[in-house]
Amino acid sequence: MALTYYSTGRLDEAVAAYRAILFESTCLQDRNWVVYTTALLFLARTYLRQGSFDQALDFAQQAEAVDPDYQLTRLSLAEIQIRRQEYAQALGSARAVLSARPQLTFFPVDQREVTYSAHLVCGQALAGLGDLEGAERAFREAAAVPVARRSQALGALSELLRGRGERTRALAVLNEALALDPRNAQHLFNLGALHLEQKAFDEAAGFFRRVLEVDPGSLSARLNLGFIAKVQGRLDEAEQIYAEAVALDQHGVEARANLGHLLLDRERHAEAAAQFREVRARRSGLTDIDLGLLAAGGFVADWTAGQPLLEEVLTAFPEVPWTPAELAAPGPAARVLVRLAASLLHRNQPRCAELAMAGAVALDPEYREGRRGLAEFYLTRGALWKAVAQFEALITRDPGDRAAFRRLGDCYRQLGAADAARLCYDRAGAAEVEGP
Repeated sequence: MALTYYSTGRLDEAVAAYRAILFESTCLQDRNWVVYTTALLFLARTYLRQGSFDQALDFAQQAEAVDPDYQLTRLSLAEIQIRRQEYAQALGSARAVLSARPQLTFFPVDQREVTYSAHLVCGQALAGLGDLEGAERAFREAAAVPVARRSQALGALSELLRGRGERTRALAVLNEALALDPRNAQHLFNLGALHLEQKAFDEAAGFFRRVLEVDPGSLSARLNLGFIAKVQGRLDEAEQIYAEAVALDQHGVEARANLGHLLLDRERHAEAAAQFREVRARRSGLTDIDLGLLAAGGFVADWTAGQPLLEEVLTAFPEVPWTPAELAAPGPAARVLVRLAASLLHRNQPRCAELAMAGAVALDPEYREGRRGLAEFYLTRGALWKAVAQFEALITRDPGDRAAFRRLGDCYRQLGAADAARLCYDRAGAAEVEGP
């Protein structure tokens, strides 16, 4: 029964069953070493599958003490040591498996699976030790073993090459893996991710759609399809995809966060704020969500609720100066958000910096430097019509703002509206003459 629980993934029940064999039965007193050692070993493997690596190592070492030459125990030790990032020990254990002669056991063990797994652990251990050429050889040796999952070794090799910046080779190896296992969702996803990194959006989308054919519940593939639709300007489609992802992951935050940011970009502020509040109800302390809620104007009508949120955000940025008096009212708080935006830029978090600046404008629409900074963010990331709206708002409030006219001209030039750009540049010159 314990092995049945283990094989079917009922891991808590497997733990209870194996512990009952070890601590409640008489197998040890009866010197039934086969039952006792097997229970130790599979309790260790169960803990490994649960992610309890310290407990897994403890029971695997106890099994090794009873029978130090048993290959499956050595292999289990190697797999546990890899998860504990004990690379030298894992390499030694895996090589011991490969150097041993095949063994007969009282229950069937596929020797090819043992060999494959040992080569795979060698590759992982060598990669962890920095021997990348050795790791590549080990992964290739694993992929040469005729087992059903050998394509996974090529997937691991592809990830190694990708981490080294060798994207062309990583792509080629991943295609090899997919040829061995054409319906492997992980290979399809990784191929999509590689194309996405290269901004080959159509190719990436094709792979992510194939992932959903194999695994309709893949949240990551769906979110990437939403992102691709968003960057390609298909905003209605992106919104639909994100909404589907939210429906699939009601208790998660990533899909809701993406939907909230899309709604904010579409200037549907109330809907965006609702999604951001849903995210906060599930997980607090996410800077982009907190700032998104401020940018969506979620606290304009009730700053008493927004003040503690901004104070909470600022605790993660001790370099940003502020006083309690500044946070007491929306206007002064907008100035703090601009200072926060500068800090976020310094930390290389441009999206959060943009949200901080948008929050400043939401809190104080008359704060010119906040609006100017937001316009520059939009211009930098190519959201030209949004930048136009901000620069025009600056000019409406001060027709003599030469800098706003010049930057508005830059926007129109990039939009291909040469006549409008020329008028803005001319007006910038006129403003300069008319100015003090």
